[in-house]
Amino acid sequence: MSGFRGGRVAYGHDVPPADVPPDRCQGRADRRRPRRPALADLKAQIQRSILALEAADQRLSQLVELREAGQSWFEIVSNEDRPLVVETVTKVLEDLGETGGRFRREEALALQRENVSTYRIGQLFGVSRQRISALIRDRDVPEPRPGS
Repeated sequence: MSGFRGGRVAYGHDVPPADVPPDRCQGRADRRRPRRPALADLKAQIQRSILALEAADQRLSQLVELREAGQSWFEIVSNEDRPLVVETVTKVLEDLGETGGRFRREEALALQRENVSTYRIGQLFGVSRQRISALIRDRDVPEPRPGS
C-alpha cells in the first residue's frame, strides 16, 4: 500500500478518505481509528470463531464417515455430543453478527467524526445512507458485552 494516503481497508478494498481532504486528517491519527475495544473484540471473536468452525469441520468429517457406514441421521444426531454442528454454526454466526455490528457502528461513528457524509459512509459500507443514519442513531443504545 505504498503511496496510499491514510485510507482504510474496508471489506478487502482500499478506500481513500474521499470526504476528508488529506490536510484535515494530518495529526489526527488517533481520531481516525475506530475505538480499540471494538477492534480487539472483533479480532478475538474471529479467532474464537475459527477454532469453533475448525472443530465443526472435524465433526463433519466424522458425520460423513458415519453416513457412509450406513447410520441414519436419527442415530447420528441422537448420539452426537453437544454442541451439535448446527448449534456451533448458529452460535458463531450470532456472535460474529453482534461483534461485527459493534465494530461497524464504531467505524461509522469514527468516519462521521471525520466529517464524512452518511451518503459516503453508506457507499464505503455498501449500504444506503438511511441504514448508516440508523446505525449512527443507535449509538445511544447500549449493546451487551461478550460474557455479560
